[in-house]
Amino acid sequence: YTVTAKYGVPELEGKELAHLRSFIDEDFFRYMSFYDGVEEAVRALAEHYDLVCVTALSHDMRSAREDALRHLPFKGVISTPVPQGWCRHTGTSPKAEAIRDIGATLFVDDYLPFHRNVGAGVHQVLLSHPNETHTALDLKHVDAVHENFVEFVSNHTGRVL
Repeated sequence: YTVTAKYGVPELEGKELAHLRSFIDEDFFRYMSFYDGVEEAVRALAEHYDLVCVTALSHDMRSAREDALRHLPFKGVISTPVPQGWCRHTGTSPKAEAIRDIGATLFVDDYLPFHRNVGAGVHQVLLSHPNETHTALDLKHVDAVHENFVEFVSNHTGRVL
């Protein structure tokens, strides 16, 4: 997963990355827009599941994510910050414990390392841009790959969105 492959923007390092991060505050997450069709797709999926947002945001940003999702049928928001020193290549997903604790049967995420060691009995869906390439080993924790959330929900529910 790279932002270059997924969004076509350069990966930033050093001062440029620090400058970008200086703008990522509560308002950034509170007012982040959804791409076309996502809100309708969330409502369609909520007809089949109780939805909980498990986010890798820090605990102090959780309320901003709650505000952004308040108008949608989510039962709650759980923050699971990425621990200091976590390795995206080998580490268990920082979301794994929360996913098990809520008894999730479905987990949808667009970041492949967050699928690692989530647990048995959870159908895991990776949202992956067509420009991203993954090996079979990369995908061993994933049950299905879809291009985006709207496409996944349309296929999963049989509803044209």
